[in-house]
Amino acid sequence: MNMKWNVGTKIGTGFGLCGILMLVLAVVGYRSASTSLERARWVAHSQQVLGICRVCSPICKTPRPASAATSSRASRIIWSPIRRVSRT
Repeated sequence: MNMKWNVGTKIGTGFGLCGILMLVLAVVGYRSASTSLERARWVAHSQQVLGICRVCSPICKTPRPASAATSSRASRIIWSPIRRVSRT
């Protein structure tokens, strides 16, 4: 197995190995960035849901007569903080 490589073969092999290494690093970097972005989206979504839960929690715990819950004014009072949180 005595191989004789000329200068051109050595240079080509070196460039090929560097290209493969760069390709592997690009794939790993892309996957890392896409995973990070996906996690950031989930964190933002979780914060939005928790904000809505904070707004709804006191509303759900306080007892109200049935007529107050069906009035349009009560509906605006209940839903306006939720709409405000969902827009941000």
